[in-house]
Amino acid sequence: MDSLFFALSKIFWAFARPDHLLLLLLTLSVLLLWPAMRAASLAAVPHRRRAIGRIRLGWHMLRAVWVMLWLVAVTPASDWLLMPLETRFPQYVAPSSTLPTAGSPVAGIIVLGGAEQLQRSQRWQSLSLNGEGERIVALQTLLRRYPDAQVLFSSGSGKLDQGLRGADLIGRLLQQSGEQDRVILEREARNTHENALFSQKRVDLTRPGQWLLVTSAFHMPRAMGVFTHIGWQVTPYPVGYRTLPDKPFALGMDLYGGLENLSMGVHEWIGLLAYWLTDRTSQLFPGPRS
Repeated sequence: MDSLFFALSKIFWAFARPDHLLLLLLTLSVLLLWPAMRAASLAAVPHRRRAIGRIRLGWHMLRAVWVMLWLVAVTPASDWLLMPLETRFPQYVAPSSTLPTAGSPVAGIIVLGGAEQLQRSQRWQSLSLNGEGERIVALQTLLRRYPDAQVLFSSGSGKLDQGLRGADLIGRLLQQSGEQDRVILEREARNTHENALFSQKRVDLTRPGQWLLVTSAFHMPRAMGVFTHIGWQVTPYPVGYRTLPDKPFALGMDLYGGLENLSMGVHEWIGLLAYWLTDRTSQLFPGPRS
């Protein structure tokens, strides 16, 4: 069942992600306009009327794509999808003698993968990261900050054809720094649900103290929902913020960044809904414990 869910989610997202959807709408508009314009000039009156109807539909679709691209490029509309996700959990405050309410000592650290670019890393034999590289920075930072904590890095492959895994790449990085013995590498997880299930089986949960969960801030609600749902009370350690909540209405000109944030936001909200409907989380929008 998990394999079917994984495959269907990948196929669905290939068509549902906003940049792909806009391209499909643009293609459909051209397919409607091109033959319809020719038919309108050559066909008899009844056929010409149908061709004109297709031309009008094609123009409406083209205008809709044009408006959406400009909205994404110059307004922070895509950020508005990410802001509720990134602000759902507060930033982590490390325990100290001056902050006794910050929590118990750190027993362990779970870092979720997703920053590794598998094909580029394999082609160039050099670790290549995407925009979620802060997760790897946090891994290396926390290794040094908490030398006695148990650390696990969970990352398989998000592709249908399973080959090189994200944990394999991070294992090579840790070997270069001499820290490979400090980190448990979990390489079978293909999504957030499997991150939680497989990680729980690999660590010593009897260790006293709190477990930190490291992932991107926009992904933290879904990750926390999954871990809580399987009975693992972890402490959020969000990284890699993409929005500016203090400037929610700032205008600019960034089509690439807007499409990227729009895709991430739509993907995460769809993921939250799918996980809630398939009983992978108990809440549609998981939040901090009261």
